[in-house]
Amino acid sequence: MIGERWMVEARGQFEQDAQAWGGRAYLYVFPSGRIYPYLGVEGDYVMYKGEGLDAGGYLGEAFLGLEYFILKSLSLQFDFGPAYVGLNQAGISVGGLRFVVNIGLTQYF
Repeated sequence: MIGERWMVEARGQFEQDAQAWGGRAYLYVFPSGRIYPYLGVEGDYVMYKGEGLDAGGYLGEAFLGLEYFILKSLSLQFDFGPAYVGLNQAGISVGGLRFVVNIGLTQYF
């Protein structure tokens, strides 16, 4: 956490045919008790290998979310927003806008 209102994190995400490595920055807005609404941005390098593709590229996302602190150092997060994903394979580029939903459990140390 940077100060009381900003959070920065490094992320690694894995699925069957894809990996993403990057980071996020959050701005907490109007926290109340255990509930912390936030706005944020994410940037990732994406690797996809499946369905005859072996591609890499980038993802950029803006999101709106809510973090609920179950305990002082344990929270449940939910956020959603539009993300642009662009992949490149052998000089051929494809990209598109997708809607992303994230749900997570966070342990703070």
